[in-house]
Amino acid sequence: MSVLATHRQRVLYRARSLWCGGFVAFDTETTGLESEDQIIQWAVVDQYGNVLGSGYVNPTVEISEGAFRQHGISQEQLVGAPRFGEVWSVIHDLLAGKTVAIYNANFDTGKVYGSLRACEIELPGWGWMQDVCIMELFAEYYGQVHEWYGTYTWQSLNDVAVPHLQIEVAGEAHDAVHDAIATAMIIKKLAELADLELAPGWHPPVDVKCSGCGRNTRECAEVDEIWYCRNCSLERGLFHRCPGCSRVVESPASSYVSDDLCEYCHKALYQEKMLLTGDWHYCPGSSHSLRYQVVETADLEQRCRDCQRQLDWRRKIEEENRRRFERLEQQRKENRRAYAKEYRKRLKERERVNAERAAAGLPLLEVQTPKPVESIINHHGHQFQKSKDDYGRPEYLCIRCEAIWSSLPKAGCAGIKTYRAWIFIPDHLMTRTQLQRAGLKLAEGQKPDAVIDGSYDRYNLYDKAKCVPVKRRLGASGKH
Repeated sequence: MSVLATHRQRVLYRARSLWCGGFVAFDTETTGLESEDQIIQWAVVDQYGNVLGSGYVNPTVEISEGAFRQHGISQEQLVGAPRFGEVWSVIHDLLAGKTVAIYNANFDTGKVYGSLRACEIELPGWGWMQDVCIMELFAEYYGQVHEWYGTYTWQSLNDVAVPHLQIEVAGEAHDAVHDAIATAMIIKKLAELADLELAPGWHPPVDVKCSGCGRNTRECAEVDEIWYCRNCSLERGLFHRCPGCSRVVESPASSYVSDDLCEYCHKALYQEKMLLTGDWHYCPGSSHSLRYQVVETADLEQRCRDCQRQLDWRRKIEEENRRRFERLEQQRKENRRAYAKEYRKRLKERERVNAERAAAGLPLLEVQTPKPVESIINHHGHQFQKSKDDYGRPEYLCIRCEAIWSSLPKAGCAGIKTYRAWIFIPDHLMTRTQLQRAGLKLAEGQKPDAVIDGSYDRYNLYDKAKCVPVKRRLGASGKH
């Protein structure tokens, strides 16, 4: 069965339609990820990246530690900023009745409604704006499918989407103005790709009638044009089949590059020739992907453009994170110094009050000791250490298997290092099946060094350095 329209074509068509129809981009920074968290910064830009409105908001709840590490906005910066109810009329006028592009629309619109409830403001009616989630649009374009759910995996705006599309945005990531402009530029970039890749007048498939056999078929063609299905086109000589891959080439054989091969087979043969002669090579940085990227030079150490861009962007992000962490650590030190100074001041005041109370014969004030934040819980063989994560949510760390849970589990403790996802497993740990493929087997009495405990399965993991190679048996002829 032929593919009438790929997901990439549909995404580019939607992006171009969105760009031609006009839109505004909206982004927020919040106090956290919970339902009670609120907006602390907002920005609205037009489709060309011009700022239409932005500002800070003083929330009624505190900023969580995890959110502060992301955007770096502290509670002190928001002192004197207006409440959300004071700026809501401005935001409403900029968004009402328009198509609004948002990266992760459900999150930002939810925080708008949460901030309105905190200010006791009546929520706007349904359809007051037409929001479009650009995160879901880019996920379809990026094409990474989840192994279990089979859906397109959401990608980070600043870590994946911006570098993948080679977008340059002034400012610092995790700033509402920067992220809103980046969202608008994603649509612009996809619309430009649509102009390059989609044929003039292309649109998603519609029902058209073949002028030869008269049958209706869904195709990417106009309803009123003279159109033939593939079988009729082959019979009339309008199309021909490539002898290399049997694909239908949608052009007459006489006017094509070759009467035999399609363009795909021509490119494949030419690429194979260039690789065999050494004029091209495989990118040394693309071995992790399902297919190798071909670099059109003879330099065997040169990376392809995608791998080099990802490497440069990763270094840039690491440098920005390092500077951000240094700035945050400096601010934490200043906060600790201020807290220590205030604590010493309160301690001296308490000592003075206790001295006066002792002179008057009154009992002394007791020094209140803080309650311990962590405690040990024994449950189903686990030894849990209760604490809180970066967002203030409770979490339970098992001291024995080192697994972290959001609540007390019903499963028993594995007693050894436990991984919750395959991507976190180091290379030296393998399952029995992986060891067999690598030509290894377990040593006598070898026990598992760790386990992978997913949602539906659990596998033992063994250190391949402790395993022994499998001896191959000799056949009747004495050969392996």
